[in-house]
Amino acid sequence: MKLFNKISNAKWFASNNRGIKYNTLNRVYDENGYELFESNNSLQEIIFEEPYFYINDIEGNSYLIGTEYQYYSGSFIKKVINDKNLLVTSDGQTQIFDIDKKLFVKLFDFKIFKFQLINNSIVIVKKGIQSYSLLTAQPLWHFDLNDLGEFTSETGNKFNYEVEKFLGVIDDVLLVLLKQKEILVLDINSGQIKQRLQRINNFHGQTSIDTVANNDLPFFITNYHFQENNKNVIALFEDVLYEIKIDDNQLVTNAFGLKEEFEKSNIKPGQLSNNTFLQENKIYFLEQELGRFGILNVKTKKIEYVSEKIEMNGHGVGFDKLKEIQATSDKLYVLDKTNTIHIFKKV
Repeated sequence: MKLFNKISNAKWFASNNRGIKYNTLNRVYDENGYELFESNNSLQEIIFEEPYFYINDIEGNSYLIGTEYQYYSGSFIKKVINDKNLLVTSDGQTQIFDIDKKLFVKLFDFKIFKFQLINNSIVIVKKGIQSYSLLTAQPLWHFDLNDLGEFTSETGNKFNYEVEKFLGVIDDVLLVLLKQKEILVLDINSGQIKQRLQRINNFHGQTSIDTVANNDLPFFITNYHFQENNKNVIALFEDVLYEIKIDDNQLVTNAFGLKEEFEKSNIKPGQLSNNTFLQENKIYFLEQELGRFGILNVKTKKIEYVSEKIEMNGHGVGFDKLKEIQATSDKLYVLDKTNTIHIFKKV
């Protein structure tokens, strides 16, 4: 990796294979520093979802960025459904917006937060987990989280189970990560529970996580990457690499303890950010204490690269030095806490 350029005053950025777009407090730019537009309000995080970039402001308005940008007053973009339709919230409702016809179709009379699109349906978190038709908004199925019973913490306190996030769909099952470090596997057609994964099936190697004993490894809350083409989910938590996939019609979970590999590279696993980026079977990760980034090959389980310390003017060592990492086919981007994007060329 070779440092190629730096961009200052960037709050957030998003990438595709053609490069990045980034935003300051109220302006959006392309990678070359060309201003795309200015907002009257403070902007939130810019996001890329094929084939568009989009960004919302703090007043509930949004901008859709393709070959040019479109401004939608009073509409907050939640998801790009396809090149013709957006999932938005507007006037306290959840709606589908037709980009070409500029028409809204009401889906729900309430806002949604955690959701998963599956073909012509949408699964949301509301009084449990519920599935609805995207075409008619008719309910399809409901899973009651109370059926799981109560969760007992290490201190003996009891809690109801809650959804952390939807991980994705593999074949005909939906993977749901719970805040209690479990994964539910639900049938996408009926909502029936197919599997309840409370611990990893297979653990390989060693980890420095001192709470893990006798291969008793839960699904730690971190950034899980869904790979649609490979039909699997990949995640890195400290020095443990998770791999979730289908095998003989069953969801199988493997975890690989990479303690020795991290020690060889002089990386402290406890200093890794949960903010990782997956591209072509390589996980790009951030080591916070020394302000470095690294690349882990998920196939070979080897660390292929560890950078030098990223220089930040006037800032020393700190756990929150680095905020974001993303990669394209030929470049790598790291955003630090001084709002500077460091751009590296892959060599």
